Amino acid sequence: MPCPLFEPIAKVISGRVPAPRLPLINEFEGICHAGEGKIDPEHRFHYCNRGNAKGNCASFPASMALTAIRFSVTARTASALTVVMVEEHNHWPSAWRTIDFMISEKRVTPEISDVCRRAQILRFCDSYLDKQDER
Repeated sequence: MPCPLFEPIAKVISGRVPAPRLPLINEFEGICHAGEGKIDPEHRFHYCNRGNAKGNCASFPASMALTAIRFSVTARTASALTVVMVEEHNHWPSAWRTIDFMISEKRVTPEISDVCRRAQILRFCDSYLDKQDER
């Protein structure tokens, strides 16, 4: 569950031994929307990419109830992925919705206005497809 205030921008290419499975499948560089700006690589790996930053990251607002977002692919066709996005509040599922990722256009429907959620689902879908293509 990546931090809900993390906007992933670019896949990290490093010599790090990959985690068993990161929430966005790959590790990403990005922007902290909690006001931190540039993110230290270790901090980015442990809190931005892996989530559960509340109480661990000094930038995460203590009053914010939304603590993480989970993504799961539930279906795939030649043209789209169907993904369930689950929002967690204080580590409990509180809301979810289904999003379609249109593969050839690299867009989601319905459109997501929140910049962090939108970037996360786009990076998740790209990573998912990359891993499927490696098989």
